[in-house]
Amino acid sequence: MSQLSQKKINSFAVRFKEKEYSELKYARIVAKKFKTNHHEAILKPQSFSLLPKLAKSYEEPYGDPSALPTYLISQLASKKLKVVLNGDGGDDIFAGYQRYHKFGALNLISRLIPQTAKPLIKMGLKLPGLIGKKTQTLIDLIDQPGFGQYASTYLGLNSPLSFKQGLYKKEFLSAVDPLSSQKLILKQEKSKLTELDNVLLADINIYLAQVLLPKVDIASMSQGLEMRSPFLDHKLVELACKIPSRLKLKKKEGKYILKKSLKGILPDEILYRKKMGFGFPLGTWIRNQWKKDISQTLLSKKAMINDYLNQEMIRQMIDSPFEGEHYDRRLWRVLMLELWLQGYFGK
Repeated sequence: MSQLSQKKINSFAVRFKEKEYSELKYARIVAKKFKTNHHEAILKPQSFSLLPKLAKSYEEPYGDPSALPTYLISQLASKKLKVVLNGDGGDDIFAGYQRYHKFGALNLISRLIPQTAKPLIKMGLKLPGLIGKKTQTLIDLIDQPGFGQYASTYLGLNSPLSFKQGLYKKEFLSAVDPLSSQKLILKQEKSKLTELDNVLLADINIYLAQVLLPKVDIASMSQGLEMRSPFLDHKLVELACKIPSRLKLKKKEGKYILKKSLKGILPDEILYRKKMGFGFPLGTWIRNQWKKDISQTLLSKKAMINDYLNQEMIRQMIDSPFEGEHYDRRLWRVLMLELWLQGYFGK
C-alpha cells in the first residue's frame, strides 16, 4: 500500500498503560518503516462506561473481550477513513495461534505413552498434593489424543460441564445443551485430513467465521467504518488450504511459510516476535478497577441474569476468581449477558 499510494497510508493502534499487553512498540516500528500517518487510541479502565453500548451493538450475547479494543480502534479510524484493512485470517489459515504448538506437543506425548502405561501414570498424577488444574489437564489429555484432544484443550479443560451445572439454574440447564460447544467442534472432524489441517478447518468454520468476523464487522459498522480482510480473499484461502501443514507449523514456529514470504519486507523483530492476541488487561481490571461496578451490576436483586444463573456462583467468580484468561473470560461473558439483557429487555 505504501509503495502504490501517492498519499501517506494511515495506520491505527490501541495502547494500554500495562506494557505487557501493549504492542505499541511494534506498531511504531512498522509505522516508521512504511512512513505512515500513525494514530493511537488509549484504552483505560474508565472504558467500563462503554460496555452497555458495546453489549447492545452486538444484538445477541457476544463473549469475546477483544470486542472492546476493536470498538475503540474503529472509533479512532472512523474519524479519518470510511474503509480500512485488517489482518484477520492470517493466524487461522497459516497456523499462527500458540494453541497449535501446544496441541502438537501434547498430542505427540499422548501417542508416545503406551496404552498399558496410561492407567499407572493417571494413578500417579492423582496422588495427594499433585492433583490440581494442570494435573487434571494432563490426565484428560492422556485419555483423549487426536482431534478430540484439541476440542478439549480449546475449551480450556476446566470441566466446563460441572462449571455450567454450578452456574446455571436447573430450569435453564435443562433447557440448553451444556456440551453444545464441544459437540460443535467435534462435528468438524474429517478423517481424510491431517490433524493440524482438521484443526485449522475447525477454526476457520467456527472461531474465524462465528467469533472473529462478526466481532470486527459489528464493532466497525457501529462506527460507520468498513473493515476488510485481505488474508481472507478466497483465492488466498484456497491456496493456503493446499499448502502442506508442515510448512505452516514447523517445529514451534507458526505461520512459517508466510513469514518466509515476507522476509526482507517486514523487519525480523516484527516477523519473529512472540505472538500476542488483541487483548487488554481484562483480569487485572475485573479484579481491581472494575470489581465494584461488576458487583453492582451482577449481584443486584434487579439483575436480569437472576432468572438464568445462580447468584452465589457469580459472587464466587467475583470475590474469589481463579487466575487465568479462561476464568476471566467466563466472568466477562456473564457481564455481557446481563448488559445485553438490560439493553434489550430492561424495560
